[in-house]
Amino acid sequence: MDTHVGDLHSTIVDRELEIIQDLLEEIIKHDKTIATACDVCAELDCLLSFSEVSRSYNLRRPEMIEENYIEIIQGRCASANFEFRLCNIFFSQDTQSMNK
Repeated sequence: MDTHVGDLHSTIVDRELEIIQDLLEEIIKHDKTIATACDVCAELDCLLSFSEVSRSYNLRRPEMIEENYIEIIQGRCASANFEFRLCNIFFSQDTQSMNK
């Protein structure tokens, strides 16, 4: 076949390299936009993971008040509870703190 058409393999490889080079040049033009989109996607992925874990473990956000007072009812340490999740053991405790 080389005698009729020429060296197809080298022609294909040369064309492949040209296409890759053209693609890289286009990507480089938009690298900041692509990086920003990747950052947004990573942040969204993290927030969605927080949301999924919060729902799975019935976690709630705190209620913020103006007073210098903390009250935690049936508080759980999420990381400790994740360690014991296979045993279905959950530790909760109430906490109160006030600064004068």
